[in-house]
Amino acid sequence: MSLKDNILIDRPQIYNIRNSTGLNFSIFENGSIKSIEQGSVQINLIPGSSLEPGCSNLYLRKRGDKFIAVPLLGPKGPGNHVVNENIYEVKGKFGGILFSCRLLLAKKDDSWLWDVQIVNASGKRQEFDLLYVQDVGLACADGNEKNEFYISQYVDYMPLWHREHGHVICCRQNEHGPRRYTPEWNQDQTERRVLHEDVAIVKEGMSHRP
Repeated sequence: MSLKDNILIDRPQIYNIRNSTGLNFSIFENGSIKSIEQGSVQINLIPGSSLEPGCSNLYLRKRGDKFIAVPLLGPKGPGNHVVNENIYEVKGKFGGILFSCRLLLAKKDDSWLWDVQIVNASGKRQEFDLLYVQDVGLACADGNEKNEFYISQYVDYMPLWHREHGHVICCRQNEHGPRRYTPEWNQDQTERRVLHEDVAIVKEGMSHRP
């Protein structure tokens, strides 16, 4: 029996969704996000795997006597996902709520958003929150193992206010990256990059009260 015959798990399939600016999402076939990269910089801190998802996810949280939350992305979610080259979409149902979410990358900007649609199909009043969780590393995307605790302590966060979208967050990595540059989002870039996310965040942070 060869070593190949003893392999129980095949190499996981990874799909890449990218745009013309170099922004790239690497997503496993089970829907888990492996990494978010812009050129040589990995934006997320903790990379996901085919066995354990990373931190980046959307959550639907049902309010009531008990709060119940489920992830919408990845194998633990209640939806069915379609992931292939340049398409990632999830559709499903949770607690009488029909949902669909799709990843959209800007064509000529290094930004993205989650387009989320929610419909109350239960026939009764319900209250939900839609939450977006994203970890930030802004470290060199060299494919090597990293110490997430070391990287995270050098990330600065600055809350900003936008007249249309409300609160946004500017993130800066103070450790030098490749070629001695420091990955950062200044205010203007932050508004362009983060506000595309923040449009989703604002909608996600609002309770759904049909």
